[in-house]
Amino acid sequence: MSLSAQQAWLWQAILAGGAQDADATVHAGTLPPQARLGIYAGGYRLRLLECMRATFPLLQAALGDRLFDAFALDYIAAHPSRSHTLHALGTGFATHLAATRPARSDADDGDWADFMIALATFERALCEVYDGPGDEHREEGGEDDTLAPARSLRLLTLSHPVHECLRRHHTGQPIEAMPARTTHLALARVAYRVVVEAINPVEHAIFTRILQDGLAAGLADVRAGAGDEGLALWLQRQQRRGLLVGRRG
Repeated sequence: MSLSAQQAWLWQAILAGGAQDADATVHAGTLPPQARLGIYAGGYRLRLLECMRATFPLLQAALGDRLFDAFALDYIAAHPSRSHTLHALGTGFATHLAATRPARSDADDGDWADFMIALATFERALCEVYDGPGDEHREEGGEDDTLAPARSLRLLTLSHPVHECLRRHHTGQPIEAMPARTTHLALARVAYRVVVEAINPVEHAIFTRILQDGLAAGLADVRAGAGDEGLALWLQRQQRRGLLVGRRG
């Protein structure tokens, strides 16, 4: 067997959890070949599981270690990592939870499952905003210091106010399912720190318009509803939040 063929075989064996015939390929010394292959497979999954725990600490706290690990390992098995970096590992976790959620019934409206899916969506967004592009190197008064939405700006619409779990987690309170309430959030990275702002439906619509059609279109909508004075106050508020950056020309 060529080196490339051996490497391909080992990779597939690790993905399969070591459940392959290793006798002809793995030189195991005194350790049975299947056991040695199992070490590689187990170590690989443990590393991925550690990455998932680091990305979704709130969800882990809400579910408990055993249940979280079961969901995470099921996701890892269904969606093996295809990237050279583990940063993208949890990208589809919330989608996987939604696709594998228990069927709804008259006795159970699925609120618990919706809460978990919303929490996973929120935590993944936090990770992406933190590691994504930002405005920390924007020079005040420089050529790029014109008014614009933050490069890191991210909008979410979730079934539950799961952003409140951040405060609970930081203060050592238990994270438990909460009543459903449609929640709009704006996330941005300010001075290497992710800020999370609860925004109302009107603000969400305005920021959506800005991201889709440009700043001028969004500001025109604000001016049409609030006038010039209202627009000025709105701009000040969003700049304080870090959702808009730069100076208005």
